[in-house]
Amino acid sequence: MKRIAILISSALISIAPIGALDAQTVGTYHGTSADGANITMQVTETSGVFYFGSANVEMLADCTHPVRTADEAWGFSLGQAIVAGTNNVHSGNDYYNTDLALHFANNKVIKGTITSETAVFVPGPTPPKAAQFCKAAKQAFTLTLEPAPVITPVQPGTAVVLH
Repeated sequence: MKRIAILISSALISIAPIGALDAQTVGTYHGTSADGANITMQVTETSGVFYFGSANVEMLADCTHPVRTADEAWGFSLGQAIVAGTNNVHSGNDYYNTDLALHFANNKVIKGTITSETAVFVPGPTPPKAAQFCKAAKQAFTLTLEPAPVITPVQPGTAVVLH
């Protein structure tokens, strides 16, 4: 009985690394944060190493003086290697700051949390005379792998217009 248990344990251990390699899939992941803001991330692969490529993050940030919501979206390139299916990601500049903590729930779903801040002009005269800081509170998000596009074969001699 002891030999069977050892044999089964050895088999499971030898299979485990294969499952870990499937923790992410190349493609575009899209979803929303808890407040409905859109998030899109690209996952790429080079020589067996998976990376977060570009990302687009919308933020619905609460402003206080005056009270309003700033709806902004920022795109950025990460080029960050994915480590064990889990990453902390930061992007920012003079106009926004975004922090994400994320992990692959499976090979087609990314889950995590996001916090964003932005600086926007106070409504009023043109040109603006003041700016304010606005913040989207830390919240959960889920991104799902989008299906690959369907490419319809074209018959020889057919003209194709690309947009």
